Formats: sequence, C-alpha cells, structure tokens
Amino acid sequence: MYLLAVWFVVCFGPGFASASVPTVFVSGVSLADRDLDASEIGGTVEWTEPTVTTAVTGYDVGFAYDASGAAFAILGSLALGTNAVNIGHDLVIGSFTNVVVYTVNAHGRQATPQAEALSDAVAIVSSVTFADKDLDVTEVGGDVTWSPPSDTSPVTEYYAYLATSQFGASRSQIDAVVPVGTNIVSLAPETPINLYGYIVVYTKSSLAEQTTPVSGVLSDTLAPVSSLLFTDRDLDADELGGPITWQEPVDTAQVVGYTVYWAEDAAGSVKAVITSLPAGSVSHDIVANTPITSKTHVLVYSLSSLAEQSTPVAHAILDRSSSVTNLAFPDTDLDAADIGGDITWTAPLDTSQVTHYSVYFALSEAGVGGAQLGSDIPVATNLPVVPLDTPAGSYNHIVAYTKSALTEQTTPVGLLIHNAYGAVTDITLEDKDLDAGQLGGTITWTAPSDEAQLVEYNVYLATSSAGASRSQLGSAVTLHTNAIALPSDFDPVLLTHIVVYSASSDAEQTTPSFIALSDTEASVTSLDFTDYDLDGGELLGTVTWSPAGDATHVTLYRAFLAADAAGTSRSQIEGDLDYGVMTGPGTNKVELPVDTPAPSYSHIVVFSASALAEQTTPVALAISDSTQSASSTTFTDLDLDPSDLGGAVTWTEPAETAQVTYYVVYLATDASGSDKSLVGSDVMGVFVGTTDIDIAVDTSLISYSHLVVFTRSAFAEQTTPDALTLADTGIAISGIDLVDLDLDLYDLAGSLTWDPASDPTLVTHYALYVSSADGSSRTQLHSDVVVGTNALTLFADTSRGTNTHFTLYARSSLAEQTTPAGYALIADADGSVQDLTFGDRDFDEDEIGGTIHWEAPVDTSEVTHYAVYRARDALGTGYIQVGNVVSVGTNYVTLPVSTPLSTYTHMVVYTKSSLDFMTTPAAVVIADTPVITTTTRWTIMNAEATTPRQDGRWSTPEQGSQWRIKELEFYSDFDCTQRLVGSSTLSSGNTGKYHVPGMAFDDNLDTEWHAQCSPCAAEEAWLGVTVASVVRCVRWLQAPVLSGSGVRSVIFNIGGVELAKAPGLQGGRWEGLQYAAAAGGWQRIC
Repeated sequence: MYLLAVWFVVCFGPGFASASVPTVFVSGVSLADRDLDASEIGGTVEWTEPTVTTAVTGYDVGFAYDASGAAFAILGSLALGTNAVNIGHDLVIGSFTNVVVYTVNAHGRQATPQAEALSDAVAIVSSVTFADKDLDVTEVGGDVTWSPPSDTSPVTEYYAYLATSQFGASRSQIDAVVPVGTNIVSLAPETPINLYGYIVVYTKSSLAEQTTPVSGVLSDTLAPVSSLLFTDRDLDADELGGPITWQEPVDTAQVVGYTVYWAEDAAGSVKAVITSLPAGSVSHDIVANTPITSKTHVLVYSLSSLAEQSTPVAHAILDRSSSVTNLAFPDTDLDAADIGGDITWTAPLDTSQVTHYSVYFALSEAGVGGAQLGSDIPVATNLPVVPLDTPAGSYNHIVAYTKSALTEQTTPVGLLIHNAYGAVTDITLEDKDLDAGQLGGTITWTAPSDEAQLVEYNVYLATSSAGASRSQLGSAVTLHTNAIALPSDFDPVLLTHIVVYSASSDAEQTTPSFIALSDTEASVTSLDFTDYDLDGGELLGTVTWSPAGDATHVTLYRAFLAADAAGTSRSQIEGDLDYGVMTGPGTNKVELPVDTPAPSYSHIVVFSASALAEQTTPVALAISDSTQSASSTTFTDLDLDPSDLGGAVTWTEPAETAQVTYYVVYLATDASGSDKSLVGSDVMGVFVGTTDIDIAVDTSLISYSHLVVFTRSAFAEQTTPDALTLADTGIAISGIDLVDLDLDLYDLAGSLTWDPASDPTLVTHYALYVSSADGSSRTQLHSDVVVGTNALTLFADTSRGTNTHFTLYARSSLAEQTTPAGYALIADADGSVQDLTFGDRDFDEDEIGGTIHWEAPVDTSEVTHYAVYRARDALGTGYIQVGNVVSVGTNYVTLPVSTPLSTYTHMVVYTKSSLDFMTTPAAVVIADTPVITTTTRWTIMNAEATTPRQDGRWSTPEQGSQWRIKELEFYSDFDCTQRLVGSSTLSSGNTGKYHVPGMAFDDNLDTEWHAQCSPCAAEEAWLGVTVASVVRCVRWLQAPVLSGSGVRSVIFNIGGVELAKAPGLQGGRWEGLQYAAAAGGWQRIC
C-alpha cells in the first residue's frame, strides 16, 4: 500500500510516491487431483511462501496454457499467510496445462508465476454386472459387482445406484457406501424396478464423487411356473387327494427349487408349506383324506439362491364331493323278514373322477359292519338288484360309495331299509298360515305297512271325525305320496276335521283316519323405532319388536318401510330375519342405516312368515321424522397469514335437540362437506349445548372453501350440514425502509418506516424484528407498535447481530402472524474508513509524527465528518484527538513531529453521520520508526526524467541518457558521520558490465553506476541498499542535470514507500537529505 507523508524540504515543496509489483516467487506449487473424472480436475493447490515477503500482500492462483502463465484463468486471490486454496471439483481442464501462483501487492501481479504441470487423475470402475435373482416381475434383487480402477490410490469409496439412464438420471442409492477393496454391493430382494433401467457405479475421492458413472444394464428376471393344476381325486367333501402339476419357467437360470403351499387366497394369506422341491420338479402328490381346513388355493413359488418369489402362481382348489343322491330301495318283498327289489340312485353331478360304485348292506348309515353286494359297479352300467326272499338278518341299512382312480370314498350315502305293512297312521297338519282365522300347510300321514293292494288315498275336510259333511281336498293322492297341500289363507268356516281314506282299485275305506283342525296366530308385539338421523326425509335407528307368543311355525320376520299401516308400496329393511337364530326379546330387530331415504314412507310394518307363507296383515308403527340442524354459522379469521386460519366458529342450536348429542365442525371444499377436515381434536365433536369451537391459529386453508357444522346423534352424523363460505384474512405490508445513521457495521439507528396495511380492520399491532434471510432466527426491535403508527425509532447502537433482514408481523387480537407481512434487506451503513495508515516520520525514539491517512468508506452517503485520535488500544480507549474534525472528502490529518508517544498504541479514526459518531473506530498500530531489527530497503529514485530542461545553451543535450551516480552513501546519524556498513546493494538494473551498482559504493569517484534505461522516465531507475538499521542521512554524487545523465528531483524511499523528496537538484556535486527533528523532519542538503 502507499503511505503518504509530509516531508519538510528547504528548497522546494513535496513530491509524489512510487512503487512496483513483486518480483519474488513462491515455491513447492502442487495440486493432487481428487476429481476422478477424465478431463476434470479438483482438489487443493498448495505452495510455500517466498523467503522475503516484504513487497507481497497476497497471491493469485489459477490455470494457464503454459508455465509462463499464458491465458491465465484466476481461481482465487489469497491474502499473505494463506498457502493453500481448495478449488472445488468438476473443473474442466480444456487447454490448460499448468497451475500457476503469482505473488501480488497493491501495485499488481508479478510478471512470471511459479508453475506446476497439471496431472489429471482418472479412476473409474469397469465391468459393472448384475444378475437378478428376484424372480418376480418388476422386482429385482441380487449382487452388483464391478472391477476396481487400475489405480485406487485416490479412491476412498464407491457408490452404487439404480438409475433411469446410463448417466445416473433419477438415481436411487443401493445399500450403503462401499469402501475401497470391496467390489460388490447387495440389492435387496423385492426392490421395485420402477422406471430404472441401469445400475451406475461412482468412485469417490476425499474431495468429491465422480460426475460421470460407469453403468450396467438392469435386467429383470421373471421365472414363475405355468400351467399349475390340482386335480382332487378324493371324492369326500372337505377332503383332498391327488396330483399337483406345473410346468417349469421358460428361464430357469436363477431357479434352484420350488416351494408348494396351501393358502387361504391367491396372494398367499395364511399359507402352509406342503413341500419344497429342487429345480426340475414338475409335480407332487397329495395323499387321500387330506383335510381341506380353510385353505382355498394351491400356490407354487419359484426359489432362487437369493430368495423365494413374493408373488406366487396360484390355482383355486376345487373340492370334489361326488356322492350319489336319491338312494332308494323299495322293498317289493312283502314278507316281514325278507327283502327284495331294485336299488337305485342318482349319479353325482360331477362324475369326472368317478370310476366305480360299491354297494353294501350295513348296520348303520355310516356303513358299519358292511357286507358288499356283488362287486364294484362301473360308472354308467346296470344298477344292482336285491333278489326276492333275501333275508334281512340284522342289516338295517343299504350304503353306496363312489370310487376314483385314487381311492374309495370314506363316507357313504346310507338308506334305512323299510320293511313295513299296515294302515294309514300319524295324520298331521302344521298350520303355517300365521294369520288368525286362516289355515295353510301340508297334510301328511304314514302309509300302511303293507301297501301291496293300495292304489291311492283320498283326503277330505269334514265337520266330524267320521267324515260328516266332508269336502274333498284336491284330487286322489297317488300311492306312496302320503301328503297333500292345504293352500294358505284357507278359511275353514264350520269344518273341524281332516279325514284320510285309503283306496284300492275297487273301493275307498269306510272308516277314515282323522285329526282335528288347529289354527296358529303369530304376530309380533311391542314394535318400536326412534329416528336418530337428524336430516329431514332420512331415517336412522333400530326397529325392535317382541316375538309372537306362539312362534312354533315362524321361520322368519320381514320388516318394511311402507306408505300405510297395511304395508302398501313397501320397501324391505335389511333381508329376511331367520327366526331360527332368535333367542327371545331384545334380539328381534333390524337396522335402518344412516341416511336411509324415506320420501313417501309413513309406517314401519313387520310380517311374520312360516315355511308356507308370509302373513297377510302386518303389525304397523307410524314413523316420526324430524330435522335437527345447526344454523347461523359465523367465523371471523383472526389469523392474519394468507392461507392460514384462526378464530372462533359459532352457530345457533336447532329448536329441537332431543336426538342431538354433539356438534361436529369441519373445513370442507364445498357447502356439502366434501373433503372435510375435522376442527378440534375430538372426532365426536362438542357436546350439545355448546355453540362455539376454536380453530387453532396457523390452521392451513389448503383448498378448503367452507366451514360446515353437522349435528350428530348417538348413532351417526347428519348428511347435510349448515355451511359458511370462508373468508381468509391475509395482511401484507410493503415499503419497509431504514436510512441507517449508525455508521458501525452491525449497528443500526434511524427511523424505520413502513406502509400501513391496506385493510387494518383486524390488525391491533405490528411487531418488527431483525432476522436471518430464512427467518429461522430473529430478534424483536422494541415492543409491539399499535396499528395506526407506521414508524419506529431505532436509537444508536441498536445491534442487528448477524441478521440480514427487517421482518414485520401483523398481530390480531388472537395471535401474531407466523409468516411475516413484509420484509426488506437491511442496508447496514458501514462508515469505517479503509486502508488506514500511519508512517512515523519522527526518527526519535518515543516520539512520533507524520500523516495519518485513510481511504474513504465504500459508501459515504451518510458520512459527514472524520475525527482522528491517539488511543491506548484499537477500540479507542483513553483517546486524545489529533488535529480537528475534518469534513468528508478530506482523508488525512497530520500529527506534528516530536509528539510524545506516551502510552498510546494506536491511531483510530471515527466517522460521523448527521446523528452521531460511530462507536467502533478503524485502527492502526503506531510503529515508532527508530526501532528497526530486520533488513530494510533504503533507495533513491529518479523523481523526474533524465532528459534535461532546455535552457537555450548549445551545450545542453536535447536527449537524455542513463542516470549516472558516482557515489551513494547512507549514514545512521543526523550529522552524516557514521556511515552504514554490512549492507547489500540493490538497483533497478544497470548498463554494461563496468557500471554495476557496486561502482557507486566503492569510494572511487572515477567509477559510476549507469541505470538500465536511456533516457530514464520518472521513477524508472533506483539504487540503494538493504540494511538492518535506521538511515538518518543519505548523500549522493550524480552527473550534472544539464548533461542529460542527472535528475532534478530525487525520491528517498524506505521499503518502496516514499520517505522524503529532494527537488531542485543540479548534480555534479554532493547533494542529499538529512533528518532534523528540531527543524520539523527531513531537510535537503544543498
């Protein structure tokens, strides 16, 4: 940086400064590539700083086309003391060949950098393979393998993914990170393939994961069996037996076996293993008499070395029950101890697996003690015959078995052998017409034990047991029928008996068998119903009744909605209610589900029914239907965030609340309650008698447009609610602004203003904060501001911390917004001066003097003045002002030479706004100049060109030449008596091998130094020494100015920074500068 100073010169005024770019080099430049992609590079550039860094303030690092820095592309600028920079990754090398590092200072970048050739590390895997061992379609599983890179030294780990392209699009990681040395990762079975078509593998270095992966095709192996079949050859119900067969998959490369199961559905619920078989198997036999239990399907799963299929091939079990029916044996042998005649039956409906029948005499219906009648009978051949006069012995049953190719049935069909002869007995009529005064049912009797001579029966209704005033019922009854129907709704009038006559081919009996008539009445009682559906025209509830007093012949009840008490235009409630499951009062009921429409129904009717017929006249109950809905729903949104709700919902109760138990409130997408979402935490709602509920603040509006209030009974919620269209309150604020009058960075002051809300009706206060950009952290500025006030005064030193934004929240009587109504970026005025310097130009120990200089702040819009102080630390402690306050535009203040240093350690500069001075100043350490312990560069430089000014003399050259100096001497004392020794010479260069810098330090007036330039432009040539000492006097003997080899003005520099200037020189004699504190600083020796 440049340091400005005031030097007091006797003959002429002050000159100006000069400086140059660095010439020293860094060393040890290196870049180990940790970007594993070809043609890309990444990692950390490192270097060693120069031995001498006096003229270096930093480094520029970048890529170049060659080692000299051609086409330099900068990657970073680093401050002195930083010797490494991470350049990231995925940098394309392109035509760059070298990484280069320049030393830089405020005057520029060195001419030639230090370079290191780029080396591109490429580390990619190869041969990515995957064999799918999950045998289900659209599912994969198995091991992914690959070959490692030839050089794995930069690789730290591998990542494997499923992807939709070979470049890794839409990727999903497989398992965990894979360390180097492992070249396999397992893909779990039943992984959905989705849209993935590739497996991609990336290498990763300590820096980053590859950009471009290596891919392998993701193939889906499908290996289900086909043509699965199970043929049940066990002919008993609920028992199985027979072969299970299938065909192997087309692709068996990954198949190692099959597992066969029973299951309760095709998906494999509650499955049980039948057997496990190796690959190549295509069948398995189920032994006869295997219980079916609850299983409905046979399943076969293919099995790989990884896992069993998750989706099997299924076959529904067909349980064959192939028993004969209608087994009959009419005994045509009328002897009491003998039997004889044909045995007949009806073949099973399914005879596909039946090969034979076998018939036995037995001691029971189950076939105990059986003796086979003849041999097995092939299907579709003659039926067996029992010869006449066959002794019945102790056998009382005939049983018939079916037989398949596998086995004979376990359970036969049995028939009791009837060897009977006698008259008609046991006449019965069960009255199944359940109406009072009406009959209906079937008249039955027992045939005579010997019917050999009988041809028919005649049945009559009569007024006495002897058949008086009889009237025949229907036609003659065919022999062996033994029953006749009495139609329902029959009115007997005066008839009292049923009489039955047996008839031969010649005549009817004279004296009949008889039974007295008996009427059955079975209507329900205590029919009751309460409507719990709170919508008009709709019903809900339980219809109950008590059973009939005599329910002997009741088989079921039927309940209906009807248009009148007689059951007109009726609609059945539920289905038939089987009386057989009833146990008594309280179990006789049907349910009317919620929202049952009842547009024109006025009654509930219940009919009893027997096996014969339903009652003609029901029991009826008039329906009482009422509407019980809330009304006048209201809601004011006190949550001021757009798309958020909060506040109280209120409503008016219905006039009639007898069946209302709760009110349930929802948010919904329309007035009917579509897509509703519960308000409150109790799904049942709030108790009847309550007329309000709170919507919690910050409840998201989402797509809801209405509030709906439903009434709820003990059984259900009503269908049609009371609805209110939602009005969402959203407050937005703009125009948030602060002109920051506190010039300290991170401190604020001034009037923070904002525009008022467009509709402040529901707003009570504003709350203002400083916050982070995302609002995750915030600090309130002052307390809440009452609505109507749109400004907040921030006093000086109001800290914003690390916050970057102003955020303003509106508050209602309910709550403050969660999303700010407005926000603005904080424009924090940083009034600190820049590049503050103080070069002590008083060379007496414990005394200081010189110019305090600074650069103006980046933004001076609010800066009005500067004030400079000496202080005891960088914070301005114990400060004492230097000079006066200066206006903005003036960037220096001068401290007189010989000012006592005292205990002051820093120079500090405060900026001032129209409000006040800043709190924290800019500071620079005071360095008392006489203390020099390291080698320092002391040089003189030509302040003007070597071309002489034309004075009209013919001897004055028109063109200048090299600057020529015969002798140059440096002294450590003011009197120029103690010459410095042990110094090293330095210069801007020289002309010719006989005019090197040493010629000016050899105490020989016959030799001289010639600068490298001819002529020399101002500040182009310089000469001096490096020495660890303070110079208080400098003398030189240069060529005459008018010769074109001398200069009229010389700059005296310390470390490349101007210390003093000697103008008005003539040359050709000793001239110089000496420090005189009493005279105010440096003076020219004329």
